[in-house]
Amino acid sequence: MTAPYNKGDFAPLLTIDDEVLSVGATSVVLTGASGAKAAFVQVQVAPVRSRIGSGATWGADPTATVGRLWNVGDAFVVWGNDILTTEFIATGATASLFVEYVR
Repeated sequence: MTAPYNKGDFAPLLTIDDEVLSVGATSVVLTGASGAKAAFVQVQVAPVRSRIGSGATWGADPTATVGRLWNVGDAFVVWGNDILTTEFIATGATASLFVEYVR
């Protein structure tokens, strides 16, 4: 399988933006840089939980005890429309996510 690439110029995916997202006791979503095809995410400081397509789409936000658990140091990719619909919440102490957006 080949590496992901930008169909416009057939180059590898290009980083177009990044952010450090603070995650506390209220669920938050990625800001989703305009034109991003994927978000490369790494959990920092404290664990978080996530749910894809939650909120208005599914009607159930993540909680401190429900959702996919991500520990400090875990890294993952969020693709396509899920960038704008994946919600995160801290399991305890305020956490942060380092996010790089690519297209």
